[in-house]
Amino acid sequence: MLLFLKANARKFAYPISINQRDRPDFVLNDQIGKNFIEVTEAVDPEEQKLWTSREKDAQDTEPTKVDEIDLDDPTRKRRFSELVGQAIRRKSQVDYRIDTLLIYPNTYANSFETPEWELDALEITDLKDVTFNAIWIVASDHGIELIRNQVVRFVSA
Repeated sequence: MLLFLKANARKFAYPISINQRDRPDFVLNDQIGKNFIEVTEAVDPEEQKLWTSREKDAQDTEPTKVDEIDLDDPTRKRRFSELVGQAIRRKSQVDYRIDTLLIYPNTYANSFETPEWELDALEITDLKDVTFNAIWIVASDHGIELIRNQVVRFVSA
């Protein structure tokens, strides 16, 4: 959320207020109007089950196992794209207003990859029916903004 705010600071008509809610997660109010913001994750449920299982096992044993990631796995881009696409489709079906969708990948699919790699992977994501004004793919050190189904900018933290 902070990366989104930092990247858009010049677009706001100050003063602004941000109200945390349940549906959507935030409403940003400025002198122009309201921006309804939803935050979600791109996640693989099976991967989450594995992480949870390992955490439970780690409480009983030492040392904690470090996961192995096959960085040369040719399916990683497709998997990343699918997870992002699923998050977008899932939030496209809610019964409340969302103007801006912030997605954080919670997966190994894009671990140790560059923003350029993520951009390339997003090229295969089907965004033709998206109704959000903007979609942000947010990582710890960068964000990718999609508007009207096109990548419009890359922002670093």
